[in-house]
Amino acid sequence: MEREDRARCTPLSNDALVLPASPADAPVASAPELPDYLVRYYGWAYLWPVSVWFFDHQPIIDAILFGNYRRIMDATLDLLEPQHAGRTLQIAGVYGELTPVLARHIDDLHVIDVAPVQLEAAQRKLADVGRSASLARMNAEALQYPDASFDTALMFLLLHELP
Repeated sequence: MEREDRARCTPLSNDALVLPASPADAPVASAPELPDYLVRYYGWAYLWPVSVWFFDHQPIIDAILFGNYRRIMDATLDLLEPQHAGRTLQIAGVYGELTPVLARHIDDLHVIDVAPVQLEAAQRKLADVGRSASLARMNAEALQYPDASFDTALMFLLLHELP
């Protein structure tokens, strides 16, 4: 992680970082390493800033999902029932509008991702719609929250990419 990226993060624990609402002089903390499989097989799609910018456009997402993004997201929201979700953990930032849509309906939304560029994208999308969420850098394979910290947990279009 670059020094200026670390300077914008506030520690949640030794292995997790939280992006502050504004990048003030936050303390530097250790960060989880990017998993080898992510760097090796998916870096081009999830870690390169230009790729994140490119793939996070609705027409691109729709092309990848054969026009089904909205249908998949709406079905997920129907199952989730955001109005009753309570304290919610979104495991991994995702391309598209899911995070801002969740933030419109869930007051206590927490989003985690191991990749700083994905958290920055989530923060930008939330700011674009005037909403916020707690954003933390951590590996989905080693959550740093105590048991029963959330009423609802959501993993959207990620499970097929974990080893």
